[in-house]
Amino acid sequence: ASNAAYGAARLHQDADGEFVAWVRALEIDRLGLPTPHLQLLLRVPPAVAARRSRGRERQEAERVRDAFEVDAGLQARCAEVYQQLAGRHWLSPWLVIDGVAEVDPAVLATALLRQALPQVPPEDVEFPQ
Repeated sequence: ASNAAYGAARLHQDADGEFVAWVRALEIDRLGLPTPHLQLLLRVPPAVAARRSRGRERQEAERVRDAFEVDAGLQARCAEVYQQLAGRHWLSPWLVIDGVAEVDPAVLATALLRQALPQVPPEDVEFPQ
């Protein structure tokens, strides 16, 4: 999905554009790459992503933000395309996770298992300690 999202964003297209269709045709139809059973979107607002990127750049002496990180417009377009792909369940079901809020690992694991194994009752799932 990252090839589709970033490529479409760079070309100012959305999830219904030619680039996303081309990625699917190339990666899935032509090359036979396996489709994922489930995709996770860690949704982070572009302003938060930019702030985190600047923070990493300040904290890590040799780290320089790349071309994607310094382009706020690209980040916003990419976030929008990812949201569209998730909304359309592009290639497979998607689980969207708030990338800003605190996430309880057990709740996240339960949500993942419900998506991956919908026929298994949650009470039958045991988590390792």
